[in-house]
Amino acid sequence: MTSVHELGALVALAAAGLLLAGGAAAAWRDLGHEWVHRLAVLATGLYGVVAAVGLLLLLSGESPRDGLHLLYGVVLFGTVPAGLSFATEAPPRARSGVLAGVGAAALLVIWRLFSTG
Repeated sequence: MTSVHELGALVALAAAGLLLAGGAAAAWRDLGHEWVHRLAVLATGLYGVVAAVGLLLLLSGESPRDGLHLLYGVVLFGTVPAGLSFATEAPPRARSGVLAGVGAAALLVIWRLFSTG
C-alpha cells in the first residue's frame, strides 16, 4: 500500500504542476478557464484519495518519518478549495491566475510532504 501512496504522491505532484501551468496559460491567454477550474476540482479529489490511502497506512501501523507530514497533508487538502473559494466572484481570467498561484503553493506543500515522508 505504501507504493500506492507514493505513486499517488507523484501523480499529485504532476497535477499541481499542471494546475500551475494551465492556470498561468489560461490567465495569460484569457481562455480555457473552465478547463482549469475542472482541473482544480480533480486535483482536490486526487489529493483526497492520496490522503485516504495515507490514513489507511497510518491506521495499519505505518507512520511517516516526521509528524509534520500529517499537518502538511491537511494543508495540501485545503489549499485548492481555499483558492477556489477565494476567487469565486472573480472574473475568469483572475480566477485562473489565482488557481495558478494555488498550483504553485500546492507544489511547495507537496515538496514538503516528500521531505517529511
